[in-house]
Amino acid sequence: MKRTIALFLAAILVAAALVSLAYAPTANARIRTTSDDAADAAAWLEERLGDRLSDRVVMGTDSAGYGVDLSALEDDGYIIRSVGAEIALFARTTDGLDRAARAYAKSVEAGEGIADAAYHEGYRIKRIEIAGRDISEYTVFCENEPYLVAAANEFAARIKEACGVSLTVSTEASAAPSISIGYVHDDSLNTCGYRWTVDENGLALLCSDGYKPSSAHYGVVRFLENALGWFGLSFGYEALVEAELISLPVGESGGETNAFGQIAVYGDSHCPSDLFEHPYGSLNGIPTACHGLQSNKFGGALSTSPNRNWENDQPCWLSEEFLEESYEDILAYIEKILSTGCVIGEDFFFVDIAHGDNDNWCACRDCTKLYRDEGATHSAHIVTWANDLIAEINKVRPGLFYGIFA
Repeated sequence: MKRTIALFLAAILVAAALVSLAYAPTANARIRTTSDDAADAAAWLEERLGDRLSDRVVMGTDSAGYGVDLSALEDDGYIIRSVGAEIALFARTTDGLDRAARAYAKSVEAGEGIADAAYHEGYRIKRIEIAGRDISEYTVFCENEPYLVAAANEFAARIKEACGVSLTVSTEASAAPSISIGYVHDDSLNTCGYRWTVDENGLALLCSDGYKPSSAHYGVVRFLENALGWFGLSFGYEALVEAELISLPVGESGGETNAFGQIAVYGDSHCPSDLFEHPYGSLNGIPTACHGLQSNKFGGALSTSPNRNWENDQPCWLSEEFLEESYEDILAYIEKILSTGCVIGEDFFFVDIAHGDNDNWCACRDCTKLYRDEGATHSAHIVTWANDLIAEINKVRPGLFYGIFA
């Protein structure tokens, strides 16, 4: 057996030597790259070490011929390994390769021997337990409703990414143990809040039915952030903390209530309309605010712009006169859309009331005082007006979201 293994390893090294003939040389004859995207890391290593580089180094995101498996590496992970007469630096991405080059350079500068190393290889969480059982024993269950199914699939995909366990997602009621994801009608959870509990049968994650296109998704990602330590998952900038064991025992519970009914970052890819396909928007389907005050001339009778559309000026957001004028215009806009047959909550969700595209802010005494007291830019003015406006409109036409810039 030992002889067979030795012959096999020898064959790998010979294959590596043959394949390496095609690898690209760099400015330093001691550095070769296995992929075009390794050029920057190689140049950095050459500049950093110069004459101190005495090893022969091969580096890249292609490890073919070296018998090095990169599939278990995270995006910033890397492998440093002695292969024959060479030091091999391999990674799945240029980010990982850059980290490998820096780790290798530090070892050389410190005069340390180059030891085989791996960074962010394998799964960040080694084991997840729910109610004393390994998570591999569970099935993810939800009703056959599109947003719940999407959220359940996302949950399963994230668990696979975190610990390597593949969970089955089912819309057919299954016997315990199960991870169930569903809706609950609870005004205290606002539009996208959620709560979760663990009992002998498993985990139950209940999401507000206040706004289904988003609530199931946010219930899942916020649970993963809080329970698994997956920082930034709901914002798209992720960092999963390493752990040997995440345990959710019987009796464990948690949850959150969203402070805002809906929030989206203008121009970003992480707003609800991009996470799921749904009819989010007014008649033109715009998913985010885009100067609706200007384009629709809401309260425009008070604007000094040539077209009375807030193109060159901003209103006094705290004046009763503007509140009344904008209320009348926005309510008329809503009624016009409803007259076409649209229904609030079914195909009419959103009204864009964002301010005009200019910086000519009101500098009256009240606005200046609020600016000073709040320590904000002009968001305090806009949010105050928007909240007062929406409170009045909701008395007549409740159920809509309103988009602002602040």
